[in-house]
Formats: sequence, C-alpha cells, structure tokens
Amino acid sequence: MRLVLVQWLRFVAVGVSNTLLSTLVFAALFHLGVHYLLASSVAFALGALNSYVLNRRWTFRSHDRRAPELARFACVQIVGLGVDLALLSGLVEVAGIPHVVAQVLAFPAASVVMFALSRQWAFKTGRTAVGSG
Repeated sequence: MRLVLVQWLRFVAVGVSNTLLSTLVFAALFHLGVHYLLASSVAFALGALNSYVLNRRWTFRSHDRRAPELARFACVQIVGLGVDLALLSGLVEVAGIPHVVAQVLAFPAASVVMFALSRQWAFKTGRTAVGSG
C-alpha cells in the first residue's frame, strides 16, 4: 500500500509540474503572438511529454521498451481526456453546476483513472521499485 501512495503522490507532483509548464508555455507563446489554439496545442504536447518522461523515470521507474510504452501512455491520456470531458459535460449540462466548479470536480476523477491505467498498464514494469531519486 505504501508503494501505491508514494506513486500517487509522485503522479500528482508530475501533474502539477505539467500544469505549470503548460500554462507558462501557453502564456509565453500567446504573448509572442502565436494563435491561442496553436499555443494551447504546443503547451499541451510539451506537458504530455513532460508527464511521460517524469512518470516513466520517477513515478513508476519503468524500464520497458519506449515505443510500446509511449503508445500505451498516449492511450491513457486519451482515456483520461474522455473521462474528464464526459464528467464535465454531465456536471454542466445535466447537474447545472458552473463550468469552473464542474472542472474542479471532474479533474480529480479523471486523474484517478489515469493513475490506475498508468500504473497497471502504461508503465506496468515499473511498479515494484520506488526508491528516491
């Protein structure tokens, strides 16, 4: 159980770093005159790359082959986005919850799903070692 808790905390820390990185990249690109949709796409891609690298090395300590692992990771990201959007839509459209509040409620649920899929599938070989570093 300790291993799962440590991995969860690391996963959350990586998520925070992704959010900060994506926000800073978006703001910088937008400030430089890049169209907001392109800026958001670039920021999202860099955040996802950061997530893959940090979760592979630090959270799950995976040593699996990169190509299949990266493909599984991409699938997890898509599933997570789908869960987030489905919950967000349901909370806004069905429950009538304000958009920002709904996102605050939907995001943790999507994160739990993404953590479980990352741990059990995307980074399956790295779940036995935690260590520091």
